[in-house]
Amino acid sequence: VFINEGKDTPLCAVKEIEKSGETYWTPQQKESEVFSEDTAYIMNRMLREVVTDGTGISAQVTGLDVCGKTGTSEYGDHWFVGMIPGNVCAVWYKSDKDMDAETADAARICKGVFEKIGADASEQYSIPTGVKEEVYCKKSGLLAGEQCQETGIGYYKEGTFSKLCEECR
Repeated sequence: VFINEGKDTPLCAVKEIEKSGETYWTPQQKESEVFSEDTAYIMNRMLREVVTDGTGISAQVTGLDVCGKTGTSEYGDHWFVGMIPGNVCAVWYKSDKDMDAETADAARICKGVFEKIGADASEQYSIPTGVKEEVYCKKSGLLAGEQCQETGIGYYKEGTFSKLCEECR
């Protein structure tokens, strides 16, 4: 739903059933909105931070807008679910104690899949009209003022964020 503007389309492994050129069955895939396009885009940008500055950094592919989420368990499970416009890749493996951490990185495996897909690097997620990109203060979490030293780019639903940082004086 994050790459599909908040809409869910049921998956189906069979495209159609036909015999002698006559189609007997095609899936009825009714799309439904799970959450707004604005929310999907904002979540998408937060998942991008996982790849640009977080635990999924080894999934970065030059020129591709990669987003994702990592996960592990105390039982040796390792996950990475990554996405680029039009494609999603989920990697799971269970490691053993002799596994080389460098080659057994779920995010790196996903990166290899995206590189093999050969996706169009110019394709990016488009920012919905209801979302605004703003500079925020990493110290306070509020919109950055002129005095704020550590800042980042945040994405907000229009009209929902107007308080300016007053902590960095």
